[in-house]
Amino acid sequence: MQQNNSSSVKSLTHKPLAIVNIKGEIEYANYSFTEDFGLKNGSLISELQTEPLLLKVLEKLSTIDYPSLETDFLVTRSLSSSEQVFSVYIEKIEIKQSLLYSLTFTSNQVAQSLDQKITDLNYAIDFGGLAVIICKEDGQVRYSSKSFEEILSKSIEHIFAKQLFEVLDKVISPDDLILLKEAISQKRNWKKVVQLTKENGDAQYLEFNLIPLASRHVNSGSFIMTAVDITNYILRNKIIEQAEQRQRLIIDNISDLLIIVKKDNDKLLFENANDNFFKIFDLNRETAADKTLEEIIPEELYDILQEKISFNKDNKHIDDFQFSDYFSKREYLIKFSSTIDVLDKNNIFIISLSDITDRIHYEKELKNAFEKENKLNRMKDAFIANMSHEIRTPATAIIGYSNFLQEDIEAENFESVKEISELLKEGVTRLTNLLNKILDISMLQSGTAEIEVDRCSVSDIIGKVKAKYEDEAARSEIKIFLEQDNHSLFFYTDKQILQKAIDLIVDNSVKYNVKGGMIKLSVQKNYDRILISITDTGRGIEENRLDEILNPFVQEELEGHKRNYEGAGLGLTLAQKLIQALHGSLTIDSIKGVGTQVQILLPERIN
Repeated sequence: MQQNNSSSVKSLTHKPLAIVNIKGEIEYANYSFTEDFGLKNGSLISELQTEPLLLKVLEKLSTIDYPSLETDFLVTRSLSSSEQVFSVYIEKIEIKQSLLYSLTFTSNQVAQSLDQKITDLNYAIDFGGLAVIICKEDGQVRYSSKSFEEILSKSIEHIFAKQLFEVLDKVISPDDLILLKEAISQKRNWKKVVQLTKENGDAQYLEFNLIPLASRHVNSGSFIMTAVDITNYILRNKIIEQAEQRQRLIIDNISDLLIIVKKDNDKLLFENANDNFFKIFDLNRETAADKTLEEIIPEELYDILQEKISFNKDNKHIDDFQFSDYFSKREYLIKFSSTIDVLDKNNIFIISLSDITDRIHYEKELKNAFEKENKLNRMKDAFIANMSHEIRTPATAIIGYSNFLQEDIEAENFESVKEISELLKEGVTRLTNLLNKILDISMLQSGTAEIEVDRCSVSDIIGKVKAKYEDEAARSEIKIFLEQDNHSLFFYTDKQILQKAIDLIVDNSVKYNVKGGMIKLSVQKNYDRILISITDTGRGIEENRLDEILNPFVQEELEGHKRNYEGAGLGLTLAQKLIQALHGSLTIDSIKGVGTQVQILLPERIN
C-alpha cells in the first residue's frame, strides 16, 4: 500500500508517457513509464500485459480516421504482478511521414483525485455564487455554473453545447453580440457591462468578461467567461456622481466667482472654480487643471491673495478686501473661508469674488444725486432770495417814489418831480429787463425763437455795444478797448440776437469789474468761423463754480440780500442760449481775483 501510495503521488505529478511506432516498438518512454511498467526505449508495447490488448487497439486505430482515443485498460505490472486500471489517452502523431502513437497513462486513483478536485471546484463555484461559463475554441459552451444559469434564466440544457452568443442573445444587444463573435474568432478579450432587471424590478449591473485560455494546440484555445455583479459599485458611483453634480450645479449657479485654492508649502495650487470664474477670466476648465494659482489669475490679484494667505496663521480670519480689475473695469469684494484637507493636512481656501461694480456705481449715483439735490436746494434758496431782491427792491422803490411824487404834487413842490420821475423810470426799466430776460430764456428753451439771418458786420455790432457801455464804464474808471484783425469782417447771422448776447456779457464785465479796470473786445477769423472774445480784469469766478455759473438764476454770491452786485443771475445763461441759437458756442475761463474771458465761436453762415 505504501508503494502504491508513493506511485500514486508520483503519478499525480508525472504521468507515464510512451511513444510507440506502428510496429509496437517503444521509441520513447519517460521516467514514470519505465519505473511503473519496467519497459524502456526499444521495448515492445506488447510486453505490457493489458486487457484489452493495447497492441490490438493501436492496430485498429490505424485503420480509422479518429486522431485520438481515450479508454480504460486493466494493466498488470510485470515487476509486482499487481493489477490496476489505467485510463490511456492515445493520440496519433505523424513525424517525417511516419505514424507514431502517444500513450499517456492515468491511474484510476489519479482520475478519482481529479474527479474529486473537479467536484470540489464545482461545489466551490456554485457555493460561492461565482458565475462562470467555459467554452471551446469555437465558442461552444462546455460548462456553466448555476449562478450563470440563474443570471440568464436558462437551464443547463439550454446552455450546454450551445454557441456563447446564442446563450447571451437576451441580455446583450445585437451590436455587442457582433463584437463578441469577433473576439471569439480573434482569440482576444471582450468585456461589457450589462444592465438587467431583477424580478422585484430593481436594476442589476453585471460585468461580463471573456478571457481566452492557452491550449496544447498552437492555433486553438478555449475561453472562460465570468459575470461579476457590480451593482453596488455602480449605484455607489451614481450616488457620488449625483452628489457631485448637485454640488457642481449649486456652485455654478452662484453668481459670485468662487475659487478653491490649496496651499502646499509655499505654493498656492489651483484646485477648482465655478463656471462664472472661468467665464469672467476667460479660462478653460481643462487647461486650468494642475496649474498653480499664479498661472491662471491676474498678477495683481495673485499678489494680493498670496500676501493675505501668507499672513494667515492657524486658520485665523482673513479680512474682506476690495479688488479692482483694470482690464475688465470691474470691482470685486473678496471674501475668504478656510479648512484643512483631511487627506494631506494642507490648508484649503475657498475664495469668493462678489462683483460690486454696479453697487459702487449706484452708490456714486446716489451720492451725486444727493449732492445735486442739495445744490438744487441751495440754488432754489438763492433763486428765491435773488428774485425777491430783484423784484422787491425796484417794486419798493417804485411805490416809495410814487408816494413822494404824489406828496410833492399835492404840496405843489415841483422841483423834485423830474428827479423822482427818473428814479421811477429806472425801477420800471429794471423790472422790465428782468421779465424780458426770463421771457427770452423761456422762448429759447421752448424752441420758438425766430432767427433772421442777414449779412452783418462784426465791427458794427461790437462797436454799438462798446459805445453803449463806455459812459457807464467811465464812471467806474474802466477802459473799454476793441481789437480786430479785419475791420471789414462780414458774416451771416441774426444781428439782433448776437448784439443782445454780447450786450449781456459786456454788462457783466462792467458790473463785476473793479475801479480802474479794463475790458477788451476782440474779433478774429478762425478758419471758417468767427471768434469773439470779451476779456475783463474783474473779480473773477471761483474755478469750482464755472460749471454752474451758466445755470439760470446762479450768481457767485448766492444770497440775494447779502450780495455786493445787483442782478438775477440770468445774463450769462441767456447769452449762452442766444449763441447756441446761432449754432455757436460760448466758453468761460476765469481766475478768482484776476479776471474773466468769455469766448464766442460762430459759423460764417447759419445753414
